[in-house]
Amino acid sequence: MKIKSIGSFAATCAAVLMCLAGVAFAAGSGGSGNCSGVSNITIGSTTYTPTWCQEFTGAAGPPSTTAWNYDLGNNDGWGNNEVEVYCGPPGYSGNPSQCPTTFSTSTAPVYIDGSGHLIIQPRNVDGTWISARMTTEGIQNFEYGVFEASIQAPSTASQGLWPAFWTLGSNINTVGWPTCGEADIMEIWSTQVDSGPGTGGNQSTIHTEKTGGDGIGARYTFPRGEANDTAYHTYGIIWTENEMQFFVDNASSPFFTVTPSSLPAGDIWPFNADLFTILNVAIGGTLGGSTGGLKNPQPMKVDYVRWYTAQ
Repeated sequence: MKIKSIGSFAATCAAVLMCLAGVAFAAGSGGSGNCSGVSNITIGSTTYTPTWCQEFTGAAGPPSTTAWNYDLGNNDGWGNNEVEVYCGPPGYSGNPSQCPTTFSTSTAPVYIDGSGHLIIQPRNVDGTWISARMTTEGIQNFEYGVFEASIQAPSTASQGLWPAFWTLGSNINTVGWPTCGEADIMEIWSTQVDSGPGTGGNQSTIHTEKTGGDGIGARYTFPRGEANDTAYHTYGIIWTENEMQFFVDNASSPFFTVTPSSLPAGDIWPFNADLFTILNVAIGGTLGGSTGGLKNPQPMKVDYVRWYTAQ
């Protein structure tokens, strides 16, 4: 996301990490680290094995609190003048007062729908917008491989919403942002705000110490007849030492490649180190824009999040 709060992103709730043979497994409903049934993928001459998978299977209910932490509150707009209050599942430690205390798919800002999808549903509660921002910080780090998510975005035909699937360097609490590095894999906002991609595209951007809030990025435009809010699309990166390749739907055809040589003189390439991931729908703010016309917004739907490592 274009501008970031540089404060700590540490979770307010301790997470349980269970490991088997070096692969993380998350307990509870709404996502498992178990990649059983997920096939290897081959890109070029490299075969990748699924290593960490969130498939969001199971009955309708709150999402996992062992696979995911949840950033909470408004945090002074998260450095972007956002207006939402972020919530965890009911009973999550530190949940703001605006967040539901009991579970229902009609009131929850984040839930598993019972059909294999994670739902982040912005809601207006007595004049306050609530949403969700899920993170693997402190639970699961990633380094190299293929990292992707299948997502149907909410409509950004009008202003108000700012959905994203992105990463931050796991050392953010020691070196700060943007030195830790940020990679925005999927970031969508209205064409009415700063020439956003809207429903017809996706913006991918890296942020580094020297590039800061502007970052270095590229725009993907969907083929005629396709849109990000009418179907699931796969957004991902192929990540190796000193290179990130960003793709939409076809990993064999990346639309944006960055290396240390892409950075300005004196900058630091921060992406040869662990990252954690974030899924969120921001409301209003620098790129979300005005919420004055935001009525009954669509949810962001996530079919899966997967990390594959090279054999």
